[in-house]
Amino acid sequence: MSLRDPSMDWEPTDSEVLCILERAEPNLRALAESPESFMASCPAAGGSATSAGGDGGCAAAMVLPSWAEALLEQLPDLRQNRFQLVPRRLSEEDFWSRYFAAVFAVLAEDLGDVAPKSSGGT
Repeated sequence: MSLRDPSMDWEPTDSEVLCILERAEPNLRALAESPESFMASCPAAGGSATSAGGDGGCAAAMVLPSWAEALLEQLPDLRQNRFQLVPRRLSEEDFWSRYFAAVFAVLAEDLGDVAPKSSGGT
């Protein structure tokens, strides 16, 4: 999977990708600080908050289950939130759809900040 906006004619370099990921890390960790922050930062499809471009749900559907497993191993807060929210308040599918849509929205925002501005005017 490429960290690239399909509407852009620019592909970030490896160092730009690392910069984007470093900038995004605090915001990504904040998504799982508590069940309340998760619900506020990871709205349902069609919700407001962090959905950038409106296609986060589609992107989230393409995420491999192994990514979710790896995140649960690496992020104790995310694991704890999942335990508290699934299945009481969210289905497993809804939890991951919301989470990855918010992750992609954060990355898209940071990608837009790093991308060179086009002179074509949009």
